[in-house]
Amino acid sequence: VQIEVPDTVAHFETEVTVRGAPSGAAVTATVHTPDGARMQVNGTANASGTAHLQIPDRELKKAGTYRASAHGAEAIFEVFPGEPDARVSTVAVSKTYIAANGVDMARAEVRITDEFSNPLPFHEVSLAGRAGDTLPGAVDYVEVRIRRVTTPVKYADPGGSLNFLLDPDNPGS
Repeated sequence: VQIEVPDTVAHFETEVTVRGAPSGAAVTATVHTPDGARMQVNGTANASGTAHLQIPDRELKKAGTYRASAHGAEAIFEVFPGEPDARVSTVAVSKTYIAANGVDMARAEVRITDEFSNPLPFHEVSLAGRAGDTLPGAVDYVEVRIRRVTTPVKYADPGGSLNFLLDPDNPGS
């Protein structure tokens, strides 16, 4: 028996193909998710001994490595994160107010995720601010433009996060 499962994207269905089963036989594949859950998909082998079993999109929301097995055969497949989603991606700032005194600074962490909160690693992230900018729930008000946003890299880490140091201009400059 052979089993194949193509890689897919979160919330897209995929197909488990099992070859070498007896014609007309019931075929069950067990799918192990990245968080340890298990599900089963069922079908029947056709005249050539091939069964096509669908894993529904609702079962594939968690990005990561999955494992499917049937009749002693095993296949590994990946579910990749979907598109960035601003509704669930986050920006966290260490302070709600940054004094424009040349000394005060704040840290900001930007975490990019898809609609199912799967992190999107290695996406380019930038951060900018101007006088009067606000970030509801994070920064009440920026008095002056941000002089410098520093980070040693410009791409999100494997967890989908990138940290910045915010350094506002001195008043009057």
